Amino acid sequence: MSVTAIKTPDQFTEAINKPSITVVDFWAEWCGPCKMVAPKYAELAEKYPTATFIKVEIDELENLPEVETIRSMPTFRVYEAGVQKGEVIGTNIAKLEGLLEGFVGGAATTA
Repeated sequence: MSVTAIKTPDQFTEAINKPSITVVDFWAEWCGPCKMVAPKYAELAEKYPTATFIKVEIDELENLPEVETIRSMPTFRVYEAGVQKGEVIGTNIAKLEGLLEGFVGGAATTA
């Protein structure tokens, strides 16, 4: 699996409304920590092929950050069937992976 760059609000809506897990990386070109963590995010996409991994460049979809209330970058969110199931703000990929383990890992847990 690879990470898909989202270019339109419709693509975003379609992606997060899938019945399976969708992980979103809200990032910006000018954000150094976003660039630093990008390869690790791509590794997660390979490790968890049953989930969909997308990236949203907040400056390309100008209204989306306000609608999604993105205040810090990077922000990672996990959605299932259009419902936000979790969020990690910052570069803590280990925390994001822990969150993913609960949804798509070997031993799924219920919240």
